Amino acid sequence: MLNNQMKDAKESDAKESDVKDTEAKESDVKDNDAKYERRKKIVNSILKRIRNIGLPDNLSGFLFRSLHLHLPLYLLLMLLYLPFKMASIVLVISLMIPVGYIYYGGCILTSVEKVLCKNTDAVEDIGYITIVDPLILLNKDEITGESRKSYTIIVQTIWIIIMILIYVKRVRDSYAVV
Repeated sequence: MLNNQMKDAKESDAKESDVKDTEAKESDVKDNDAKYERRKKIVNSILKRIRNIGLPDNLSGFLFRSLHLHLPLYLLLMLLYLPFKMASIVLVISLMIPVGYIYYGGCILTSVEKVLCKNTDAVEDIGYITIVDPLILLNKDEITGESRKSYTIIVQTIWIIIMILIYVKRVRDSYAVV
């Protein structure tokens, strides 16, 4: 009888655990759907603004990709040369970029590029080109979704560390801290 009660208790715990796991998975799916919908709204909003300029999509996509490629350099230069208060804003924006990448599960700018360029920039068997692809190929690695994510996180981490170190240096210099 004691064994039956123990079995019943274990089965009950297992059922409760299954219910909790299912609820957690459903919650994750709902969170991911909500994130996807937010990401989609942001991408559509950017596309609408770009298309209101009146340029053809492929030209807009080329210009947007160029901006995307150079944005880290522009932010770095702004951090170096803008007045300190504005540089603080640049640092916050710089920190928001990887947070957004992680939260939305990818780069919003790349999503906009894909729509504007319509895969016209496909190369050999790679397909659509992203900003991080040259680095992947230089390291003689295979271009996959996973390698793109890994390299992006690595590059973003290095970039953020550099930005923070430059900012700390500016703080030290502005307050003459030794």
